[in-house]
Amino acid sequence: MTVDPPPEDRAGFRRVLPSKWVVLFLAGPVIWYLHFWIVYLAAEAACAAGGPGREVVGVPLLSAFVVVATALAVAMICWLAL
Repeated sequence: MTVDPPPEDRAGFRRVLPSKWVVLFLAGPVIWYLHFWIVYLAAEAACAAGGPGREVVGVPLLSAFVVVATALAVAMICWLAL
């Protein structure tokens, strides 16, 4: 013999996985995918232009861009995790 939970408890079951949690769950991989895509396109553009020639503070511009883009993506993912 099974007993259905009271109506108050049944409403709580719907709140277990609200839509915002699904979005937050997928946000990390989507941000990382966009980061990879942007870095890949930047590397392709740098190679098409003749390689990494410009420097910022003694570091090739492409490397500096990749470091900044990665730090930004990781910061966004960490912020969403909180």
